[in-house]
Amino acid sequence: MKLPAILALLAAARSLAAATPDAPADDWRGEMLAQVNSVRALASRPPLKLDGAADELAQRHSEYQASIDQLTHDDSGGSLGERATRLGIRWSALAENVAVGSLTVEQTVAMWVDSPLHYANLVGQYALAGFGRAAGNATGARETVYWTQDFVQPLPA
Repeated sequence: MKLPAILALLAAARSLAAATPDAPADDWRGEMLAQVNSVRALASRPPLKLDGAADELAQRHSEYQASIDQLTHDDSGGSLGERATRLGIRWSALAENVAVGSLTVEQTVAMWVDSPLHYANLVGQYALAGFGRAAGNATGARETVYWTQDFVQPLPA
């Protein structure tokens, strides 16, 4: 899919997220979920649901990246699988997207959509998602935002 079409879709999803009743103005997670689910709909994939444990997993990872001013998939808690298991997430499949250098949800999702490996995670066979963001100062000149998306396919009950 071409980036201009995706950007138009993301703008529409952003408007939809902003128009959702009872959604706080700073509900960036809701905005990100709406944009990701719009991308998934175009790929005929079912929508993801936000998960509190996955949000915590992603938020902790964004904060870790900001603390070391480095983009990484591993941290002092280990790999994604090790970190998820430690938080009590019962998973059969996991994926993670990380980004730095964009300041908005729309810019960040557009970067991931434009990357084949990140796009594969966005439309992968997952049911749950969690999102994190944290401010760092990697450049020393301006605020840098570290973004994380964690995708979870839970173990069957």
